Amino acid sequence: MTNAQNCRRRSILALTTIATNLMPPFEFSRIERYVLSLHDELHRFHSWDICFTEFSTNDNTHSLALHLGFYLASWGMYRGSSGLLQRNYKVHLKAVEILKSPAYATLYHQSSLAEIRNNIPLIMELRNELSKHYSGISFARKGMPDMISDTDTLLSKVILGTTGCVPAFDRYFIAGLKSSGIKNTKFNSSSLNDIVRFIDENNLSFAGAIDYVESRTRHRYPLMKLVDMYFWQAGFDASLPVSNLSESTQ
Repeated sequence: MTNAQNCRRRSILALTTIATNLMPPFEFSRIERYVLSLHDELHRFHSWDICFTEFSTNDNTHSLALHLGFYLASWGMYRGSSGLLQRNYKVHLKAVEILKSPAYATLYHQSSLAEIRNNIPLIMELRNELSKHYSGISFARKGMPDMISDTDTLLSKVILGTTGCVPAFDRYFIAGLKSSGIKNTKFNSSSLNDIVRFIDENNLSFAGAIDYVESRTRHRYPLMKLVDMYFWQAGFDASLPVSNLSESTQ
């Protein structure tokens, strides 16, 4: 193989690598479809707004535990198989104490991508503290002792609903990540860094989406809440028959 052929081969490999690493472009219609549900003031999606606002303005531990519990129930975490269903709101009291600790104050209302990126280690520390709390709670399942599962879904929904600094790693969100070429779908540093990269590549689009949502809801959502909406809607759309999706975009 000649030098010219070697150079051409390396160029092709480099371009292929770049193309593989590029993520799909931002689809603004996903935000628009999500916002349609917010027109109903009684929609369960608004449970996030209520819980997030309370954690930003209220310091009463019992009140916050009640709000956190209702938000989690509204967002699917109190289904019949859930250990939380077997416990009252006081199961969240220690979680509230952890979340309101001064050590995690910088996670509330992060206003820039740089802050999010720099705070990823602190976010993972908070995740681990909440994991220790919830996984240590026992309950009875059909008369047999069991422990609450500290799943990525539970832990990320708790943090999203209170600090707004991470998306919720549930079924539709994970499907949305996969559809956008993000392979790391666990609630860990790798996936958060991939999400930050996606935001960075679509920074102006996300800034416009934040303004758009505020114009429709009168709430200025944190950046990671927009990320949650965006990928959740992508995963939800992927679960629909094509005919239903076409109707929802008309």
